[in-house]
Amino acid sequence: MKETSYVVKLREPHSHPISITMGTAQGSVLGPLHYLSYVNDVSNIISKFFFYRFADDTCIISADRDVTIAESKLQHDFLSICKWSHDMGLISNAQKTKMMHIHSSHNKPNRYARLVAHSHDCLHTDQTNCTCEPIERDSQQTYLGLIIEDRLNWGSHIETLTNKLRANLARFYAIKT
Repeated sequence: MKETSYVVKLREPHSHPISITMGTAQGSVLGPLHYLSYVNDVSNIISKFFFYRFADDTCIISADRDVTIAESKLQHDFLSICKWSHDMGLISNAQKTKMMHIHSSHNKPNRYARLVAHSHDCLHTDQTNCTCEPIERDSQQTYLGLIIEDRLNWGSHIETLTNKLRANLARFYAIKT
């Protein structure tokens, strides 16, 4: 990478130029490609669940009829991802990480799965005195523009899409003449 210098401007004064010789500028055309090539091998450490990634959004899915088994598989590989991220110098934000327990709308599960994002200190110990908080569980998530609900009821997605279509239809009526 050629040397690039950056300055920050707040009103009139400028900061002193800072030379950057490594990395990719945020918003650059090659930024997403560089990121994906950097994190591409994370899929090699996954063994027990399905893994979907689009740019920096990652979705992991663990499925089993028994919630305990699905939870165990998910926690095992999630711990591997946390360790891998730390070793690669990446920070996983547990506050931005959400979990959804998808189940049939005909039967409510007797217990919900629980997933823990262990801290750096906890990752490198035996985790017997772990005080790490579980990942927040949501009843719906938006992934790549699709609103997915925990009971696979598409009502929220359909309502959102319908509202967008109504707004666009109103614009067409306004410009039709």
